[in-house]
Amino acid sequence: MKEGLDPRIQKQLNALLALDDIGIVLNVFAGGDGAEVRYVRIEDYENEQFSELDEDDAVVRQNRKIIKTGIPYGGVEISRATEDGEGPCLNGHLVIGSKAQRGWGPLLYEVTLEWASQNGGGLMPDRFSVSDYALAVWEKYEKRPDVKPNQMDVVHGLDSRYGEMLNDFPQLTPDNKADDCDQTVPINRRSTDWPKSPLSKIYSKDSTDTIKALQKAKRLLVI
Repeated sequence: MKEGLDPRIQKQLNALLALDDIGIVLNVFAGGDGAEVRYVRIEDYENEQFSELDEDDAVVRQNRKIIKTGIPYGGVEISRATEDGEGPCLNGHLVIGSKAQRGWGPLLYEVTLEWASQNGGGLMPDRFSVSDYALAVWEKYEKRPDVKPNQMDVVHGLDSRYGEMLNDFPQLTPDNKADDCDQTVPINRRSTDWPKSPLSKIYSKDSTDTIKALQKAKRLLVI
């Protein structure tokens, strides 16, 4: 696979490092079954002291105009897929919530992707709802040479309001249960062509270049 940071991620990393005290917190949940990645203001790196950022830090409103300050805000939260929830899903983590100031989301997703790849099968979209903006993120991942897309199967027998619908679609690998996953969103978007959707796959990345670069610059706290 291609080595080095994706140019778009490198650009966002450079923008972050140009700010004096802004960094990222990677908050790993108990047991490694999930994590939250968000922008913060680092006050004391060695003692892991930081303060939260919100939209008021990122923009100011003057005379009915919204002016960006250059300070980012946002976060991505993920949770490991479960057999009685979404399916085995190749032991991956799914996005369960995300919000970011426009233009600052990809760097958060990159840190999340690298962590999920090192601590499970990778990262996948929310299995129930994906916005068009989020869809664009996964379309880019599918095309990147340094990111590996793995096709997941449709799960059968899922105990949910969509379970009966999912049972109507033949499985791609009926003898392999490990890749079974809730495919409600890609099926709703693409019907029988659901495997062609980037939302039907899980994504992984071998390198942790982004995490390493942030740690080297003392801009990533793992708590």
